[in-house]
Amino acid sequence: MAHLTQRSFVSLNIAVLTISDTRTFDTDTSGQTLVERLEGAGHVLIDRGLVMDDIYQIRARVSQWIADPQVQVILMTGGTGFTARDNTPQAVLPLLDKQVDGFGELFRQVSLAEIGMSTLQSRALAGMSNGVLVCCMPGSPGACRTAWDQILLSQLDSRTGPCNFVAHLKPSVRTSAQRLRGAVMNTRVCDSGQLMPVDEAIEQLLAQAPPAPPTEVIPLGQAAGRVIAEELFSPLDLPCWDNSAMDGYALRAADVPEQGGYLVLAGRIAAGHSSDELLQAGQTVRIFTGAPLPPGADSVVPQERCRVYGQRIWCPPLRLGEHVRKRGEEMQRGQRLLRVGQRLRAQEVGLLASAGIPWVKVYRPLRVCLLSSGDELREPGESLAPGQIYNSNRHLVTALLRGWGVEVLDYGVMADALAASRDALILASSECDLLLTTGGVSVGEEDHLKQAIQELGRVDFWRLAIQPGKPLAFGEVAGKPWIGLPGNPSAALITALVVVRPFLLRAQGVERVLPVPVQVPAGFEWPTPNKRRQYLRARLSPGADGQLRAVLHPQQSSAMLTAACWADGLVIVEREQLLLKDAPVPFLSFAEFQ
Repeated sequence: MAHLTQRSFVSLNIAVLTISDTRTFDTDTSGQTLVERLEGAGHVLIDRGLVMDDIYQIRARVSQWIADPQVQVILMTGGTGFTARDNTPQAVLPLLDKQVDGFGELFRQVSLAEIGMSTLQSRALAGMSNGVLVCCMPGSPGACRTAWDQILLSQLDSRTGPCNFVAHLKPSVRTSAQRLRGAVMNTRVCDSGQLMPVDEAIEQLLAQAPPAPPTEVIPLGQAAGRVIAEELFSPLDLPCWDNSAMDGYALRAADVPEQGGYLVLAGRIAAGHSSDELLQAGQTVRIFTGAPLPPGADSVVPQERCRVYGQRIWCPPLRLGEHVRKRGEEMQRGQRLLRVGQRLRAQEVGLLASAGIPWVKVYRPLRVCLLSSGDELREPGESLAPGQIYNSNRHLVTALLRGWGVEVLDYGVMADALAASRDALILASSECDLLLTTGGVSVGEEDHLKQAIQELGRVDFWRLAIQPGKPLAFGEVAGKPWIGLPGNPSAALITALVVVRPFLLRAQGVERVLPVPVQVPAGFEWPTPNKRRQYLRARLSPGADGQLRAVLHPQQSSAMLTAACWADGLVIVEREQLLLKDAPVPFLSFAEFQ
């Protein structure tokens, strides 16, 4: 091993990719060899992948990692030989900025003792791209051990003096999402009989949410529903001056006796006008809502409380400052109007307009590609053959996404063929920030959509402790996040509202992403506990005492939407919980999911 200097050790973020048509993570001894060695040396496994020996799949995954700000080194094993399916060098070479020619030569020298003359047929190579070191090694565990022990261990150690690659790598950045990724990818299928709590699933998804999209500056009139990308401060006081809150008479409170008295009418000020004349003692001015108070006035009496006798106005007694909106009462100049990550509703747009702000910086809308799977699906208006159904999820999910400010790219229904599914996913991943599919992917199913996603990225199956909507699939397609919703309409609706919505909002830059329930009395009993948290479609209905109670729809099937259409929102019944009538239950209004 090279001599170590007094420099401090720098832990690197390293991704490991295995190229194989036959291996799984359980049988990938070569990739595991690299993982054990890099972690034993003090480095961090930032991601791990396994793809088939296909040029596109290899190139897509390596390109993703090169662009990832967290990845500093990519170690690849497999696909460097001379068979027709050995495509790693052809896939990687076009991605490199500079090739490290000495790596392949040195590997062949040091591996001679380990793998014999087979080293002559090894096309091991390395190179740099965007500050990332990419190393391609043969697929045997012995070759991986040799490459690490004889070459990489020292070349990735910052203490070995100037002859290492550490100084040429981009700076290390580690996010909570990346630290979590290792734990998630080592549990590919959460189907061991244990159910994942809903809150834990949401937490994991939020930890892996991608950064917000790029920003753009748009006119205020187009900003409703968008997410603010900068803190905004008021450029002026609101109101800009003391003004009247009522139609009435502006005066000095000290001029009105305790029992009321007469004042002389000295003028008129309408909204949009002002007066610079000082109000004299014993005078009053006719004033309208929003008009600035004249100099000297400090109070306003509503017109209906006054009596008019020509130019003499009788005014009742009043308090100082009554019915006056003071300058800066709502907002003072320099005070924060909005924070980064707020979604602009009508009231926020109105506030910005009142502060005279004509343009706002917002995040670009998140682009979500929506794909449906299932040969049985038909569009509304088409005739149905036996066994066919209308594609309700496509329209349901599209409406939800648009309501959350998402730009939907609808790719329709994928043909039930591997090549067609792969092509649709490749195209979609190149045009969007995130992919969302409905139906066709669940634990145990053998279908082309699942296989295509596994070839292009990764699939994690989660069994959530939620009803309706237990199965949820999450992963990546060519480096883009992917979520697979269940196929039953109500299950797709509830899962999208409860689990997917927070993830999509966070990916748009929104800070507050979780709905807030209110406690209401249960208008029902729940005598049988369940292992899953229930989201029951319910309506708030007044009882004989006038108090609102949550009443359940009689049909809570995961396949039917009629209950959701009837309901005002969702009642939450926790796992293993029993409920008596009138017991308090959390209620989530559908308005909270907008």
